[in-house]
Amino acid sequence: MKWALGIAAAALAASIVLLVTPGAGTAAGNSIVCAPVPSPSGTGYWTPFGDGQWTAAGLQTSSQPDPSQPFGVTCGGASVYGPALPTSDPRQITALSFDFVPSATGPSGDSPRLIVCFSDGSNCNSNGDLAPTAWTAGQSQHVDGFAPAANWGNQGGTCGSKTVGSFSAVIACHPGATVTQVAVVNDSGSQYPAGEQAVLNNMTVNNVVAHDTPPVLGQQAEIAPLSGSVLVKAPGSKHFVRVKTIQPLRYGAVVHTTRGHIQVIAATPGGGFQSGEFYAGGFNLTQLHNGYVQAQLAGKPTGCESGKPKANITRKRTVSLWGHVKGHYTTRGNYGSASVQGTIWLTENRCSGTFFHVVEGTLKIRDFVKHKTIILHAGHSYLARRPVVVDTFDHDGDLQADRGSGLVHGR
Repeated sequence: MKWALGIAAAALAASIVLLVTPGAGTAAGNSIVCAPVPSPSGTGYWTPFGDGQWTAAGLQTSSQPDPSQPFGVTCGGASVYGPALPTSDPRQITALSFDFVPSATGPSGDSPRLIVCFSDGSNCNSNGDLAPTAWTAGQSQHVDGFAPAANWGNQGGTCGSKTVGSFSAVIACHPGATVTQVAVVNDSGSQYPAGEQAVLNNMTVNNVVAHDTPPVLGQQAEIAPLSGSVLVKAPGSKHFVRVKTIQPLRYGAVVHTTRGHIQVIAATPGGGFQSGEFYAGGFNLTQLHNGYVQAQLAGKPTGCESGKPKANITRKRTVSLWGHVKGHYTTRGNYGSASVQGTIWLTENRCSGTFFHVVEGTLKIRDFVKHKTIILHAGHSYLARRPVVVDTFDHDGDLQADRGSGLVHGR
């Protein structure tokens, strides 16, 4: 099985628009294009939409009749758009492909399929699309947009809605237009009333690929930027680089999500996989011997110095990190750690100690100073307090005299 990593669908659900597209001449005669409006906060590199969710096996999608949706079906998929596109010139696209594993045997219903959106229409209603005509449940199938047997359909442009055969013929239908996004979608719920699931993987447009390197227990995780700017510094490296797409990351790396949001998929001791999201902070990523993935807060709070002149005291700044996980993860601060199995929580290093707050689920907190474990439930907070340090410096020269009497003055 191929592997990949990515985002929970709920994170971008608000950015999705379903659009009706007349038949492109493919298997079902009509197609409902389930295409995303590019998310301003997304990365643009195979950003999931609808119910699409990256898992260790690939992008999991499902499609079935759903009266609550604009066109009566659910949908899911991922798209590349904006600066993430290797080119906006359709003549410079040299690779378009994806793999998928369906849950049902039968006709495709025009989905899953590749969709290339053009600038001569709004909201992807001017496009070319390619889908296989049939498949077998549980078997991986490769869809290549440049294969001799590829049979593209077209919508909009100068050709209208019809089968045009090749991708070069699709380009000819949109003279002077540029590519705005490339998507892979699953929305054939009308063909499968009981629901159809498909795992999409190895989605490729030129050199932009959904990679499939598996997480390895204790060695590496798979990471994907969900939104904003995510920076990582690999073990042994002196520089941070921006994460642009799905990729493996060796444990021991430092991750900065101060202005971003990242998903981490890790292996478990039992051979399975677990997923967690982190944001609004920096951390060192490791995996413990028991399989827990640990995010140790990077940096230290400022403005905690009490012995400096007031004018030199830096404005107080805490060091924090939010987590939202399903699996065995832990965050570690200076004076305490929190272990979770499915929780939304905040960890924050303060001048006074390490602070924890639970939004959802339960935290198992270890207080390093008091050497005790605390169970914290949703809506509650806990501060693992910084130990009180007794100042034994001999400020006035009387320490030696006091030692004779057994007294030590704390300042």
